[in-house]
Amino acid sequence: MKSFLTFSLATLFLLHLGCASHDQLVKDPPFSVVSTTLSEETDSLTVTMTISQVPGDVNFVNLYFKGKKTAIYGDNGIYTAKFFTAKKDVILSGDMSEEAANPHPQLPEKPPVAMSDNQALLVYSEAGKQWYYIIDKIIRDE
Repeated sequence: MKSFLTFSLATLFLLHLGCASHDQLVKDPPFSVVSTTLSEETDSLTVTMTISQVPGDVNFVNLYFKGKKTAIYGDNGIYTAKFFTAKKDVILSGDMSEEAANPHPQLPEKPPVAMSDNQALLVYSEAGKQWYYIIDKIIRDE
């Protein structure tokens, strides 16, 4: 009986953890995503977001797109996330310090909430808590 109770509590705890990310998914964030563009280069994808009305306590953390996750950089309403897609030449050497300059691969990473391939998941923090916002309208830069 004791093992059944332990199993039941563990199962409830894991179910609660699995649903936690959905509790943090917001449809109406405290900022406004004005536009989102995607530009492709030979070795990378760059997502550029124009975001307005950003409160002072909001920090943009990561962006998930096409099965990858990367940090967001920017300020003054223009934010960028760059995803490396091509394999670069690597340095093979007997000197470990030369090989340390090799680029690290960007491994696939599953987003915390389900989304389609043409959507991006913006991860931001506000008042010390992490939130998720799905960006639907991504315009391909020609």
